Amino acid sequence: MGEDFVRSPGREVLQVATLQHPLAVAELVWLEIVQVLGRPSAEIQREGEAAHWDRVERWAWIAVDLDPAYFGVYHSVAVQLTTFGKRPKRSDLILARAREMLPERWEIPFLQGYNAYFWYGDFVEGSRFIREASVLPHAPAYLPALSESMRFQSGDHAGAIKSLKELISKLEDGSPVKNNARQRLKALESELRLVRFDAACERMVKELGRFPMDGQDLVDAGLIGESAVDAYGARIEYPKVNECVSRTQYMGTGQREFERVKIAGSNQRLLTDTATDTATDTATASAAP
Repeated sequence: MGEDFVRSPGREVLQVATLQHPLAVAELVWLEIVQVLGRPSAEIQREGEAAHWDRVERWAWIAVDLDPAYFGVYHSVAVQLTTFGKRPKRSDLILARAREMLPERWEIPFLQGYNAYFWYGDFVEGSRFIREASVLPHAPAYLPALSESMRFQSGDHAGAIKSLKELISKLEDGSPVKNNARQRLKALESELRLVRFDAACERMVKELGRFPMDGQDLVDAGLIGESAVDAYGARIEYPKVNECVSRTQYMGTGQREFERVKIAGSNQRLLTDTATDTATDTATASAAP
């Protein structure tokens, strides 16, 4: 397609430059993007990662200026910028335009929620985006419960559980959304119980000088007045000696909610983009009407 543009000249200029055939040219630009994304890693390394992703961005903005409803470009480039380019802020700019042009596509706010949760560690924003995605046409059944799980991880335990209970009460029995919400509710209620048992474990170590054999040991010692099972009916155990982190007999090595919190925002150290660099300014300029 010739030399790279510094940035998209804007929709009106592109309409004239393409002789009123912007959609056809958008397809050609998309093919160029695919070619760039498919380059051998050795070739990318020779050019430099930054230059490679700058090129992907430039062509993406040109493509969506030519065809503002080109979902494939928005979605694919946003995923690539986040996952491989480590540029979630640039991805967010593309996604913001996509939300404006394609408000009925659930995938767009879902990706915004992914960026908020995994890259910025923002549980509240992540939950909000996923909740917005969940009410759009063809959204997966698990999204409402996923949104409340993120809300739970933000520290709003009561709010998340209350919302899930309200959601369950309004849904038809047997529906995938209701079944998923019920399972998520049990997981969150179980986590709160496990937290209380872990606090009792700490008291046992401090006051009695010994470590519990299992959850029932804490009940028998009078340190907690609850059944030593989680919301699924699974026995509460302490598989690691001298560690007050309970599991259940069915959980195995699976992560608890508090351990999932540690994952959120863990990608921040990989960030390669900033809010003020040239490429972001270029994208912002292109996004302007």
